[in-house]
Amino acid sequence: MSNYNQIRNERKKAENRIKKLKQVMKDTQNEDTKRNIKSNIKKLKNAVNNTRTYAKSTGKKIRSKEKVEANFENLKELNTRFDAYTYRGINKKNNATRIEINKASVKADSIYTKYQVQTFFNVTRKAWNRSGVDPTKRYEAILKAYGKVDLAQLFDDIVNNEKNLQLQKAREILATPDAGWTDEEKAAAFEILKDNEDDYIVSPDTGIVVNAPDYAPMH
Repeated sequence: MSNYNQIRNERKKAENRIKKLKQVMKDTQNEDTKRNIKSNIKKLKNAVNNTRTYAKSTGKKIRSKEKVEANFENLKELNTRFDAYTYRGINKKNNATRIEINKASVKADSIYTKYQVQTFFNVTRKAWNRSGVDPTKRYEAILKAYGKVDLAQLFDDIVNNEKNLQLQKAREILATPDAGWTDEEKAAAFEILKDNEDDYIVSPDTGIVVNAPDYAPMH
C-alpha cells in the first residue's frame, strides 16, 4: 500500500516529465511527434489528477483509497515509460529510447510512430545493414557512424529532417503505386529517389525495391 509521500513523489516525477515533453514538442517540427506528445502530456496530467482522493477545488472526497491505489500504479507505469526524457545516464536513456522505437515498430503505444521508425532505419541503413555489424549492436553502430551518443536526439534529428521526410514519402509512393497517388506524385517521387538513392533498385513502372526493413531491429 502506497503512502502520501510516495504518491507525491510520483506526481513530482510526472510534472518533470511534462516539462521535458513540452520542451521536446516546442523543439520538434514534426507534426506527428507533436500530436503524440500532446496526447502523452494529457495522459500524464490525467494520471496525476486520478491519484487525488479529494477534489482540489471543493475538498470533497471523489475517490476511494482502493481506486487511488490503482491509479497510483498507473502513474508509476507512465513515469517509467517516459524516462527517456529524464535519465541523466546516457546508457539508461538510450535503452529507454530503444524500447520506445521497438514498440512503435509493431504499432504498440509509443512516443514515436511506425512511420518515423521506418524513416530512421531507412536513413541509417548504411550504418547498420552491413557486414561486420553484430545484429544486437545495430543502435551502437548507428551512433558511432553519426558521431553521436544520444539515441533520442539522433532519432529526432533524423525523422525531423526535411530531406529525409521527402525521401521517406517518395519511398512510400513508389512502394505502393496503386494506393491512389497521382501520376505527378509518382513521377516526383521517382526523381527524388533517382537523385538521392545510389543503391536502390528503382523503376518508374514497377516501383522501388527497398532493402531496409520497415521495422525496428528488436535488440
